[in-house]
Amino acid sequence: MKFLQQISIGLLLIISLWTESSAQEYIYFNTGSKTVGKLVSANEEKIGMLLEGTKSWNTGRDKVAVAFNQVGNYLVIGDLATDETQAAEQINAFYGEEKKGFVNDILLKAAPFEIIACTIQSEKDAVNYLTLEGKSASISKEDLLGIIRKDGSHQLESEAPEVFLNLRTNYAKIQQLRTLKKTPSITPKPAPTPPPVVPTQPIAEVVEPKSPQKLTPEEQKLYKAKSVDKVKELNRLLNQIVDKSRSQSEKNEAIREALKIFVPGSKMQVSSIKDPSQRTSRNVEDYLVRLSKLNYPKIEITMANLAVVEDFEADDKGNHWGIVTGEQIFDAGVFRDVTKKNYKIKLQPYKKAEKENERTYQILIGDVNVVVD
Repeated sequence: MKFLQQISIGLLLIISLWTESSAQEYIYFNTGSKTVGKLVSANEEKIGMLLEGTKSWNTGRDKVAVAFNQVGNYLVIGDLATDETQAAEQINAFYGEEKKGFVNDILLKAAPFEIIACTIQSEKDAVNYLTLEGKSASISKEDLLGIIRKDGSHQLESEAPEVFLNLRTNYAKIQQLRTLKKTPSITPKPAPTPPPVVPTQPIAEVVEPKSPQKLTPEEQKLYKAKSVDKVKELNRLLNQIVDKSRSQSEKNEAIREALKIFVPGSKMQVSSIKDPSQRTSRNVEDYLVRLSKLNYPKIEITMANLAVVEDFEADDKGNHWGIVTGEQIFDAGVFRDVTKKNYKIKLQPYKKAEKENERTYQILIGDVNVVVD
């Protein structure tokens, strides 16, 4: 009853504000779908909404992701108070916002993630824009997660979970860049032309690069063991990401930690439970975000029979590559799936060793592929 009273009070306040740019006031759901509407109230379990200005509706809190208001600001449901009174104050303040000197459009670049503050010149399949320094640039919409324009309009371009995660974790930065003044372009004075340098010694002879040095048997054994431990570390983080007892912010922190142990741009391959031969590759961040949204009461992920297949092989850049193979067991109670996977491992030199001929490598995980027997 108290929640319904909150909806009634909220409806009166929201209707009074529903006068301008209602087409830009959207509510996005975790499925990726959206509707024109406004938040009205919230508690620990439910979200009350006003859709298209006239239709009141409420649904489970876990089904709603984010809301945009008429000035292009957004409110992530995970940051909305569970106390009804506090939530009502947040919602009323959110929809009462006025433009705060927004001078820049915001482009959210997908990979690598980047927030671009700019002035949009034109849009079609690509966005043509001016940087804060006044330089012309262009980016394909396929490379964007979304656009937040200075006029208050917005457009989300990519799959929902990835967009929502980046909106939440980068809220303060986006707000800062929307109001950041442009940097005037200053042409530096040309430096005086230096006098020509006459070499006093013969030019050094070009030395051909040495062939990559193989790992010693002792190093092979050491880094095989460490690579298996790295996959076990990933398994530990996966269990944090699917843990229902953790908040979404805690899951997001585990996602950030997991991304640090992957080679940038790596792909995670998944297979269909009904037909294991059907496989799909996703970027690692997308895979992890989807994992965090799974709605089973309890999930446990374990690894079994982990081993390095062959010796590490060197490339021409000083890195060494190998493969850890093993079985991933996904147990959600209602079903249990066992999938054999290959984890590509990269040994990347990361610091100069103190002793001569001693080498130290950072261990990163690359593409993860499903093995179908």
